[in-house]
Amino acid sequence: NAHSPYLSMIDFKPAPRAGEKIPLDGHHSHDFVPFQGGRRALISSSVTDAAVVLDLKTLRPMKVLANEPERQWFLHPDAVAVSEANSHAYITSWRGGFVTVIDLRALKPIKRIDVSPGPSGAVISRDGQTLYVSHTVVRFNPESRVSEGVVTVIDTKTNRVVRKIPNVGKESADVKLVPGSDIAVTANFRGQSISMISTSGQEKLSNIALATLTVGVGVV
Repeated sequence: NAHSPYLSMIDFKPAPRAGEKIPLDGHHSHDFVPFQGGRRALISSSVTDAAVVLDLKTLRPMKVLANEPERQWFLHPDAVAVSEANSHAYITSWRGGFVTVIDLRALKPIKRIDVSPGPSGAVISRDGQTLYVSHTVVRFNPESRVSEGVVTVIDTKTNRVVRKIPNVGKESADVKLVPGSDIAVTANFRGQSISMISTSGQEKLSNIALATLTVGVGVV
């Protein structure tokens, strides 16, 4: 619930129905990813520039990760990616143009990784060694506004950008990995398309045109 200070729970037994509303201590939910075997969840709150750690047993916030006087960790936080392999999480900050690294053992932010403007989606490789971030670079010229989708590749051992894959599409809003392959898929909002990315070659392979604005992508 991006504009409400609670998380809506859906009960699926015996049939799907709206369940309990979980208060988030004034924070709003943008993205939600479980970790530690489903015992906790990390929630980005783009409205309050924070992240909430939720105890999934008690369904109550156990910690809020917020900006500090000397360090801004979150500026419109968007996507959350969690790696159980290396016990870290990564949250994109759309307005800040960076990714924040979260130590999931200490439950605190430890580093910012600067990327191009407008980072939105994020997904991490199964081995936890590579993070893929989708975002949009906007350029202005005297006649028009040009938006280019980019996928930034980050080495999670060094927390450094190792490659940028350009010309992915217009306004790449989301990115997901295809199970059992070396393919990542981006959703290109203004481009009304999805793009196939080779994670082994770290290059764009192709675009598939769609007939609508494309915000997210699901892979099964």
